[in-house]
Amino acid sequence: MLKYLFEATFKDGTVYKQNKEDISITDPKRSCFYDITQKLDQVAQFTLISQVNVIPQRYTVDLITGLFHIRGKAIQVGEDILGKKKLIFYRRHREHTTATYELKTGKILSNIPSGSEIMYFIGFEGRLKGKKVERTIGIE
Repeated sequence: MLKYLFEATFKDGTVYKQNKEDISITDPKRSCFYDITQKLDQVAQFTLISQVNVIPQRYTVDLITGLFHIRGKAIQVGEDILGKKKLIFYRRHREHTTATYELKTGKILSNIPSGSEIMYFIGFEGRLKGKKVERTIGIE
């Protein structure tokens, strides 16, 4: 089960909600985000909604204003970026292991999984003073 599901609100007001199976409605061999990439330039807001809290937590990036909304509070990250903004969304999954190895040969003697973490990132890419910049927030 994914810890967060996304909602994308498009400029025309329509809303796309990621399903729990994360299966695209246009191509069942792909994830839901594939559907968003087909209209990426039309995304106005992109929200992550927690699936594990009793009261769902919401994290939104507004691609029109450049503001992030974290649990209802509007936050500007860095200098204001005017103009077109391109959505950034990805998950980083890290696996942790405890390994022991032979010093002389480098041969691994044991490799024991010790946990994992998934971090979600949302934000946008734009231009500031002629240079490409990114603004993202990470959510555990």
